[in-house]
Amino acid sequence: GHQPVITVWPCRQLNKRWEFIVQIYSGGSRCWEISTFCVVGSFLVYLSTSQQIFQHQYDMKDEFPYIFAGLALTIGSAIFLNGTLVLRLGMRRLITISMVLFFAISLLYVIFFNNGDNPRVGFLLLFFGLQFFAIGFLFGNLRAIAMEPVGHIAGMAAAITGFVGDTLAQRFYFSCCLAIIFCSSVIFPD
Repeated sequence: GHQPVITVWPCRQLNKRWEFIVQIYSGGSRCWEISTFCVVGSFLVYLSTSQQIFQHQYDMKDEFPYIFAGLALTIGSAIFLNGTLVLRLGMRRLITISMVLFFAISLLYVIFFNNGDNPRVGFLLLFFGLQFFAIGFLFGNLRAIAMEPVGHIAGMAAAITGFVGDTLAQRFYFSCCLAIIFCSSVIFPD
């Protein structure tokens, strides 16, 4: 009885890592993660442009910190309510309701204000407040539901999906910034 020593080749290790990543992104995880990066990407666009919107388009330089804090409270209140509502409605139903609201509010905004004029500040604050309230429910729940199929490897799966999701969100954000720069300098020059 002497057992032979088995050598593990580097390509076999690479194969196992690839299988691990495929397991993480198989089934429903992939779809939930794509939804996450779209929501996070849109929020990054707001974070990078909000100061310009309120200071330059609405001439509210002094009010901007208070507006920013007030809008942050809408996300915070949604996150606070999330624990209670998840128990009552369930995660999938809460995500569905929040996602429908997120897109419906955006669609209504485009329909009402597609003529190029800036909406009144009250309408803009209402729009952002409702959007952020929906986003507050989406942030944690989308990430949590993406982890459901890979609960047995949740730690590594969270690291990989978080990295990939955040990287894609930053790509989405960067693309939006390039589009804004292009539109403001080429299509609508001063």
